[in-house]
Amino acid sequence: MLTTNQAIIYSLIPEGRDKAISRRDLIDVSGLSDSEIRATIKELRLVGKIITSHSAIKGYYRPETREQAMEFVREQRHRGLACLAVATASEKAINEAEQQQLPI
Repeated sequence: MLTTNQAIIYSLIPEGRDKAISRRDLIDVSGLSDSEIRATIKELRLVGKIITSHSAIKGYYRPETREQAMEFVREQRHRGLACLAVATASEKAINEAEQQQLPI
């Protein structure tokens, strides 16, 4: 069962990339804040609602095809791996600075 905010946001997200709705429009229509929109979309995704977005498309949409959904999965994996690489390099730099007693 979805929360009220989840149900509102999910109902506003259209099916189809060509109908994507921007976060600004979601804010205007729903009355929720930017952070509430982002948190709600994250919650929806974590309960299995497929809500896609793409860096080239400024908006959210429900995929019409498996390929659209998988494109989103690939982009999210790429972002996750990039974040992990940055965290790993940062941790290494911190450890090296500490070993050499240098400021971080």
